[in-house]
Amino acid sequence: MKQQEYSGALELYELALQDIRVFFVDPSVVLLENKIVQMLQLEAAVKLNKALCLLKLGDPHACIQTAKEVEFGPASLPSRISDYVSTYLKFIPQNLKDKAKLRLVQGYVALQDFEQAEQLIQDGLVYACTELKPTFEVELKKVQKSKQKLLKHDKKKWSGFFDKLEAEGGYMTKEDEANIRKEMERERDQLRNAENVEGSHSSETAVTHATCLGNVTSSEREQLLELNQ
Repeated sequence: MKQQEYSGALELYELALQDIRVFFVDPSVVLLENKIVQMLQLEAAVKLNKALCLLKLGDPHACIQTAKEVEFGPASLPSRISDYVSTYLKFIPQNLKDKAKLRLVQGYVALQDFEQAEQLIQDGLVYACTELKPTFEVELKKVQKSKQKLLKHDKKKWSGFFDKLEAEGGYMTKEDEANIRKEMERERDQLRNAENVEGSHSSETAVTHATCLGNVTSSEREQLLELNQ
């Protein structure tokens, strides 16, 4: 599906969610429990489709936020059904909650947050319904592969950085810092694009104190490099 088609689909899902909300707030509608449950389940399914569109349109943060409303339940509901906030998850089928978890995984992978994605996958392997467990197993392999690829990439990248830093007496200029950051972002984008083609992504490895390393000894350099192994 092309990006413009995802945009069109997203608009339709937004309209569907508005219609569902009107159903809940319209005082002329008689809210029987079985109908409320049906509409809550429909709303959850629509939100999962919305989350996928947001992900494909390059907004993993919004994807995660939307999926969380299904995985963990909404923070609030219209006043006429506010009592269902505390029991919401009881009425949502397990397969929808599992799909919400998969959307969360996809969102965190897009953000290159490996640890959070892997934790959710491990949870899914334990609690997911039988039909979706193979999907979580596939996602785990993708995440682990991407994680290893990013770690190798970062180790190589920062090994060269420390070599240069040590050769220049342990200091770098603001221009060096800006160039390194620019190069790092460029390579991150290239890596992210490559992972998108393969259907997997990698997580951001934190590197701190780049501007205040000062003199770096050989032993300190080895300790810092070991963090990326």
